Amino acid sequence: MKKSLSIIFFIIFVQICKAMDSKKNYSPNELKEDLNYLFQKIENVHPNPYEYTSLKIICEKRKYIESSITQAITKLEIWRIVAPLLSTLQCNHIYLYFLNSEIKKYNKKGGKFFPLNIFIINNELYIKEKTAKKLENISGKLLSINLQSTQQILEKMHNLVGFGKSSEIIISENFAYYLWLICGISNNFKIKYISKNDKQEHFFTHAGISLNELNKSIDKPKFFNYYNITNKQIGIVQIKTFAHEKKEEFKSFLFDTFKKIRKDKIKDLIIDIRKNGGGSDYNGRLLFNYINDKPYMQLKRTERKSSKEYRKLHKWVHNIKWYNILFHPKYIGMLFEKNGSIICETKKIVKPDNNDFLYKGNIYLLISSRTSSAAMDFAAAFKHYKMGTIIGKETEGSLVEYSNCVPFTLPKTKLEGVIASQKAICVGAKDDGHGVIPDYEVIPSIDDVYNGTDRVMEFTKEFIEKRRKSNNN
Repeated sequence: MKKSLSIIFFIIFVQICKAMDSKKNYSPNELKEDLNYLFQKIENVHPNPYEYTSLKIICEKRKYIESSITQAITKLEIWRIVAPLLSTLQCNHIYLYFLNSEIKKYNKKGGKFFPLNIFIINNELYIKEKTAKKLENISGKLLSINLQSTQQILEKMHNLVGFGKSSEIIISENFAYYLWLICGISNNFKIKYISKNDKQEHFFTHAGISLNELNKSIDKPKFFNYYNITNKQIGIVQIKTFAHEKKEEFKSFLFDTFKKIRKDKIKDLIIDIRKNGGGSDYNGRLLFNYINDKPYMQLKRTERKSSKEYRKLHKWVHNIKWYNILFHPKYIGMLFEKNGSIICETKKIVKPDNNDFLYKGNIYLLISSRTSSAAMDFAAAFKHYKMGTIIGKETEGSLVEYSNCVPFTLPKTKLEGVIASQKAICVGAKDDGHGVIPDYEVIPSIDDVYNGTDRVMEFTKEFIEKRRKSNNN
């Protein structure tokens, strides 16, 4: 009985602490402590954090922030300060996580979100379709929201996510959340737009929607999907993540899928990684086992910065305990590394596993500016070893990139994020700032998006048909 009461009191105490923390404002000194901690972690972990933006510029920005904050502020306000500061470093793998806890608290209080689906082309906002059920069906170019121009709004959002090739897609996918994060509370939205139909300016005001309504309106496709085009012998494999935690699910998917591909007698296979933001190169290896039987590599070399933070992560990922440490010689070697030293590793050629369902037909890889990190590594190897035809848009980032993220939690605000720990050089890389460039660039038009036409997929199907006809002649 005493034990049960102790557990109950402990749970109550934890909940009270959480409630107190959620309402807490943080002093200028606490903000400064978190910034000091954060940049110490960045300098400990990242091989070259000031490669793209100088230390002098970052110090000036920090000094301005610290001098301008003279009173206690909320966790959300601190997130709005720190996220753009990290974005200034221009490294895709240094960032704060989304403030999901604050979004849920806002929703619990009855807070509302922007009710329209939008897309961005050439830094212009367009209304794609309604989100709220009772909202009239409108479409057109969006000019302002609550009297704030869309250009001002986009600039603030880009300050959060950066100006990389994938930034417009990231903002489009999370627009309602980012609008709340940068503009705060708004239960009604006054919208000005140019109608797609009559080309005239229009105004209307509409109530926002709940988080539940917003989540229902967002397309959440399967991580992995396969289908074939009836009577065409064309198979389509969609892979939207290479996340490490999905590896067992991915293994099962690949086995079942390539078994079906053999049964369906697929002649032309389309692999779609346009919405794949990366994860683990291990999952790229799993996929290569089904489409390639020759030795290959994804990364040519890595340059990792030695740190206690990385060792801690490596120990956790590989579940290293005192009783099994002898089975992890790589970790033992890390224990003797000097913190701050750069550990260079030339990657070995990988020989694919023997596979009863190896696919030997034509392969078409679809990429976009959303294809990044481990997905970009996969695309780089696919291109370097000429495994098939690449169609779409250039991938995010550079073939010489920073990756392999180490998590952090700020001591005062408990804001969380990640820091890249290594420089990775993809096979076939040129250090020119480019990602994987497709063999055929296909860019959807505004009308394609309005009409729901997948221009890249349609181009690929037409390309296959033309190639077949050419081969038959």
